[in-house]
Amino acid sequence: GIYSTSITKYLLDLGHELVNPTRSQAERFGVHSSVTTPDVMINDTGDKEGIKLLGRLDAVEEIMQEFRKISWQVVTTPVKLVGGVACARAYFPLEAKSSLDIIRSKVAYTLPYHHLCRAGGETLSNVVSMLEELVDSGGLDRKLAEDRILSLVNKLAPRRGYSAIIHHTKPFSGKILLGPFRFYRSGDVLIGKRIIRSFGKYDGLDVDKTPGDVSISRIKRFSWRMDTRYYGLGNTEKGRYVNIATPIHVYESHAWYVDLGIDVVEKPNGEKKIIDTEELEKLLESSCISRELYEKARNEAKNILNE
Repeated sequence: GIYSTSITKYLLDLGHELVNPTRSQAERFGVHSSVTTPDVMINDTGDKEGIKLLGRLDAVEEIMQEFRKISWQVVTTPVKLVGGVACARAYFPLEAKSSLDIIRSKVAYTLPYHHLCRAGGETLSNVVSMLEELVDSGGLDRKLAEDRILSLVNKLAPRRGYSAIIHHTKPFSGKILLGPFRFYRSGDVLIGKRIIRSFGKYDGLDVDKTPGDVSISRIKRFSWRMDTRYYGLGNTEKGRYVNIATPIHVYESHAWYVDLGIDVVEKPNGEKKIIDTEELEKLLESSCISRELYEKARNEAKNILNE
């Protein structure tokens, strides 16, 4: 997967052993092929934003502890036993991916935002691989390649008026796909419009949800919040919901983040309150997030409350 080199380097330096290596792993790390049964198998998650582990319970738990040390932004899921096999996931928000970039650079030339771009879809992933190969071969100046990728990352966004999805990832319950949204840009802020199709209540607002309502979400690349306002018939404002999350990754087809539970709601009269603090507390108690990430989420919510 896209984290193969960085994760292998990280775990080898900690004294773990790589078994059944691929050809490229054998070449990069000088290890020989073996038929040893692994204690843990590691693969990318389907969305490429992290990794999944399968194996022996004690080994999976040990490796998960090691992964939490990569960065204060790493988010993990609780280890579960399924049919006697332990399984877990680790997600890598922005700063965690940057840490993995640094680890990978000790083995092979690595562009800034390498893992972020490799997670952003096949086209973006191929661009990064091509630029790195050109630099490696001497066919492209290193600074020019790095300037090119930085420019590309800063421009990443859904095309104006095109449909895009938001990947709302929750460590305990999995991923929720929000949308589709029609996105428009206002400076460096993306504005997503969605038509509500169902009845119900808006979370935290205790306001009726009616088909035909409109939600307007504002997101900014690497922001810690997604700000959504709901409007009813005649453009009547029904309330505001601010979701606190890991730094938002923005791509051409979608945006991704890990939901941190805690949120802020605001009623049309301007009354604000923090909700779902128990979800954030549970993430900390379950060792899914670091104390630093916990404090960052709390402070972000407090800042919104006081704005």
